[in-house]
Amino acid sequence: MNQRTAARLGFKPQPKDGLQQLILAFNYGNLFVSNSLAKGKLSFPKLSATQTYEASLEDLIARKAYIKQLLKRMQD
Repeated sequence: MNQRTAARLGFKPQPKDGLQQLILAFNYGNLFVSNSLAKGKLSFPKLSATQTYEASLEDLIARKAYIKQLLKRMQD
């Protein structure tokens, strides 16, 4: 998800912490396989390019109509 889309949905960027980086490193094999299958070729994920976002429940509720509209467009 890019930063502009995250902001439209009510998410704000947050700094990555060490635990998140450790979890990503631990799951690198799964990420590698998933990324390669999605792209149809060998593709190594760049863990340093990962982004973390956070949203409060109030922010998500305030954007409920937009989220439903987006979901409907994706399902059509």
